[in-house]
Amino acid sequence: MDKERAYFPRNSLVYQNGARSFVNTIQAKEENPEKIICPCKDCLNMRYQTSNVVYDHLIEFGFDPTYNNWVWHGEMSNSSIHHEDVEMPDMYRMYRDAYFQDDGVVEPTHEREQIDRKYPSFASDPRNLRLALSTDGFNPFGDLSSRYSCWPVMLVTNYNLPPSLCMMKDNMIFSLLISGPKQPGNDIDVYLEPLIDDLKELWNNGVEVYDSFSKSMFNLKAILMWTISDYPAYGNLSGHPTKGRVACPICGVNTCSLWLDSSHKFAFMGHRRFLVHNHPFRTTEEWYDGKEEHGVKPRMLNGL
Repeated sequence: MDKERAYFPRNSLVYQNGARSFVNTIQAKEENPEKIICPCKDCLNMRYQTSNVVYDHLIEFGFDPTYNNWVWHGEMSNSSIHHEDVEMPDMYRMYRDAYFQDDGVVEPTHEREQIDRKYPSFASDPRNLRLALSTDGFNPFGDLSSRYSCWPVMLVTNYNLPPSLCMMKDNMIFSLLISGPKQPGNDIDVYLEPLIDDLKELWNNGVEVYDSFSKSMFNLKAILMWTISDYPAYGNLSGHPTKGRVACPICGVNTCSLWLDSSHKFAFMGHRRFLVHNHPFRTTEEWYDGKEEHGVKPRMLNGL
């Protein structure tokens, strides 16, 4: 398919014939595989589909507009450096294969798809790193001492890899150890500041890294996708309270909390807001606080 046809209206005969020609050409190059990589706006070169589904997706969604060099489909990259025994498509195919399980099924998370759509320049190079930060406190001496706290901070370094590989110890960085007579609490941000500065540098500017496969330098960037922790550590990392009147991270200041005088603790109501508007539990007063629920669920914050 000529690239010019990819910019024609999807309901035009020129585009539809080009999409069919594209699918047939890729099938011929790959020696008629059962599934091929789909370059539509929805799949973003991260899912294998049958040829008919790929064609339908190209008609329904169109080509991914950030997919300029068709390296997943046999085209040489414009930025490739040619060597006698190295071809850039082979290198990119190696990185692409890291996204797929052994059965050829990719499992991108919803959050990752959101990130790829919002930052297409970052997503365009599969060598860029997607990271997660994990921390929790523990007492290394067990019951022998209660006056010592140890907080390791780990970076899961490569969510580009399948789940079976990304959680292996070889793909984690022991980046920080916070130890002392008590847990850091909300002061953990003081200890994390050098690490955060490095992560911001990797995101904003990147670093020049040598790619031993292509034998060339490239600019490596990284993004911190999420944190992994229990609920109290989540409060320390985010700065959001995890106890008290506004302890719900979803509802925030709109948390429906009720102080129980006899128990001296908070009870959290308002969970019926998350039900559909006509759910019978919304009008069942006697089972709850004696009131009907007419509120709507709060908007979930996703950090994007």
